[in-house]
Amino acid sequence: MKKTFHCIFIGILSLSSQIQGDPHEATQAQKDESAVRHFIEDAWRAEKKNMKVDIGNLSSKGSVEFFSSGGLLQELSPQMDVVEYEIFTVVPKHVHCVSLVPGKAVVAMYYAEGAEQFKGQSLVPKKLVRITQVYVKEDGAWKIRAAHWSPLTGGQGTSNTSVEP
Repeated sequence: MKKTFHCIFIGILSLSSQIQGDPHEATQAQKDESAVRHFIEDAWRAEKKNMKVDIGNLSSKGSVEFFSSGGLLQELSPQMDVVEYEIFTVVPKHVHCVSLVPGKAVVAMYYAEGAEQFKGQSLVPKKLVRITQVYVKEDGAWKIRAAHWSPLTGGQGTSNTSVEP
């Protein structure tokens, strides 16, 4: 009876690990998710401190994005001009990350809330958006490869509708 129980227990553990995947992968996925969450929080703090968009966070291949103001798909380039803020109090909230390919790709979903005004643009006093971003690992750093921003009910998206060449 002991031997049978032991075999059944080992069989259940084996099946469980197959269903859940490689435990090393899970650990890597958790590390990636935590790293991207901290990256996002640090990036928003840096933008607030420097009062400009950090295009260094974009993938070397750029990022394709839908802005929260609506409009067509935008292609952002790491070589584009830096956009500066006059007012920026936006903070990320409830950041949730999911590893897609451990060590290589993570998707992040979160909210951002605050006031924002780009230089020469209209003030957005109550920016409240949902954000989905795809991060890829390049040269040991997480970079934004794609994003979709959408306004939440009761909030506004950005005043930008396109990126000027």
